[in-house]
Amino acid sequence: MQSNFLISTGFIIKELNLVAKDKTERSLIAHYKEINIFDSILQPCLTGNILIEDSSGLSDSFLLDGNDFIKIHIGKVDDDTLDIKRIFRIYKQSDRNVVNQTKETYILHFISEEFVTAQFKKVGQAYLNTTYSNTALKILRDYLKTPSEKIKGGEFDTSLGIRDIVVPLYLNPIDAIMWMTKLAIDTDHRPCFLFYENIFGYNFASLSNLLDKESVVNINFDPKNLGRMDETNDMFGARHFEVIQQFDILSNIKNGVYSGKFIGYDRNIGQSLELNFDYNSINHPKNSRNNGPAVANLKTIEGDLLNNFSESNIVEGPTSLISRNINEIKQNSPGEFEKKIDYEQILFQRESIFANFFSQRVKLVVPGNFGISSGANVYLNIPKFSEKVPGENNLDRTLYGHYMIIAARHKLTPDNKHETIFEACTNSSNRSDRYNKMIGVDNVTNTNYA
Repeated sequence: MQSNFLISTGFIIKELNLVAKDKTERSLIAHYKEINIFDSILQPCLTGNILIEDSSGLSDSFLLDGNDFIKIHIGKVDDDTLDIKRIFRIYKQSDRNVVNQTKETYILHFISEEFVTAQFKKVGQAYLNTTYSNTALKILRDYLKTPSEKIKGGEFDTSLGIRDIVVPLYLNPIDAIMWMTKLAIDTDHRPCFLFYENIFGYNFASLSNLLDKESVVNINFDPKNLGRMDETNDMFGARHFEVIQQFDILSNIKNGVYSGKFIGYDRNIGQSLELNFDYNSINHPKNSRNNGPAVANLKTIEGDLLNNFSESNIVEGPTSLISRNINEIKQNSPGEFEKKIDYEQILFQRESIFANFFSQRVKLVVPGNFGISSGANVYLNIPKFSEKVPGENNLDRTLYGHYMIIAARHKLTPDNKHETIFEACTNSSNRSDRYNKMIGVDNVTNTNYA
């Protein structure tokens, strides 16, 4: 058993049972060909699938009609700190193919039970004198009956402001929480909350606070299989690396990263207004561990700063700024008040913040590690893919640094291989100030190319 731990991709299945509605259980260890578990900051619940090779009539025995569950407990031999232990609802069977007269294959798709429960419930309730984060917690407990360990294991950041929250009647519990993430602001006045489930539990977390977390692992890009006994190095070594997206000035302009305008219409008095935003007023989250912003300092051909052009991105929506008289809300501390951040600003800034965050995205394949999960940070020691210079660190300053995982897939196969495939983003870079000077077309147009 100890040899499994020394293999960087090794794992042990402690439990993998199919559970019928009459509580009958059947082990799937001898039947599975591949297990995939997915999580993402953009989806509220864990999902997954398992490829089954069936020669014992499991489909006939269990019916697989939506009343079946799968119990999963997988880890690194005797180390419970890197385990995943969950019960999922099997919601679909697909790709059913006959291999021969005695064997068939199919895929079982599973999801967290809370998502299924949410489909037949509506909230339609008022929560008075509370925060969005506390309301999300109440909905998880009261409507979805979420186990306490799933809540304790996640991140629940406190949203700013004591409010009277009226959840629309047509929203189910999951949709209600997702609706609140778009309205909540963190203690730095940034509308950047996320609701998602990862390996550790449910999270109602601010992007700003997630970016400030310590990295769970430093991933290296050293050569493998050099004949040396260095299992620790292999455990944290990238098997595949791919740059999915990097800086794109056209996308940034279109999504309002630099500047933009909000156009609102007040239904109460029938008037409209315009609010202009520049880069400094958008309040982008900063990554304190990387040196510089992900965006470049740019000028137009006329020599104007790019962040002065409010026409580059226009957002429309309702407003009550014109007719509202009271412009203050309670803070989270009793008796304290502050100027209200208007919904109009939230509507514009949120799109811009996440467009900037997703502008630099990479994909990696590493040895299986359940600690690598959505919302966690990793440090990538990405080298220059060129001739190495003696005496320099030889890291690619456009890529290396701290990243936050936005999606992860854990892939397990019967040959004792566990791989983690994940995508990660950063909203800042390691470029120093001398590489971030303000330049524009006017610097080069004095050259004659006719």
